[in-house]
Amino acid sequence: MDKVKIYLLDMNNVSLESLSSDPIFNDEDILSTDKYKLIDTKKEKLASLYLKKKYIKNFYIDEHLKPRSKDIYFNVSHSSLLVSLAISDFYEVGLDIERIKDKKDNLIDYIASKEEKDYIKSDKGFYEIWTSKESLIKCLGTGIKEELKSVPALPLNGRKIYKNQEYYSSSFIYLDYVISVALLSSSPFEVELITINK
Repeated sequence: MDKVKIYLLDMNNVSLESLSSDPIFNDEDILSTDKYKLIDTKKEKLASLYLKKKYIKNFYIDEHLKPRSKDIYFNVSHSSLLVSLAISDFYEVGLDIERIKDKKDNLIDYIASKEEKDYIKSDKGFYEIWTSKESLIKCLGTGIKEELKSVPALPLNGRKIYKNQEYYSSSFIYLDYVISVALLSSSPFEVELITINK
């Protein structure tokens, strides 16, 4: 069975100063966060770069602004200072992570099909649908060009067809976060979670 590795870096108890001082960064890396005003946003952006530099090394940004590598498939996501990186050896991968909080009732009609609306009974259900859609869009890698309703979220764990391509998705709970992964593959895969201390 194929495996997706997900690296998780919790930045809640890490200062921006201690992260910035890591020798993995150069001056340009640090300066790239100056455009962000909020400290938490700077920490998330720098932590995302840290994971890419540590585990991907050679990466670039494509014409759709998606980070890519010639050697491996990967995707990054962050929410509430939990920063994550998914890596797949064989298939294009999309990752989305969201902390479970009050669901955004005003978005349900905008993003969800009738079946998906019926599924959303709780805050957790809303973020399962949201992250499932986002991971599929990020796996596709071109951004959303049509209504979010048309992007299939269900089944959360299983095979989906989107834009005439087969995907396999997996969604699960980690602490108080929903994590969803999509692979450009029609086969199930195993997820290996790796927590990193900084």
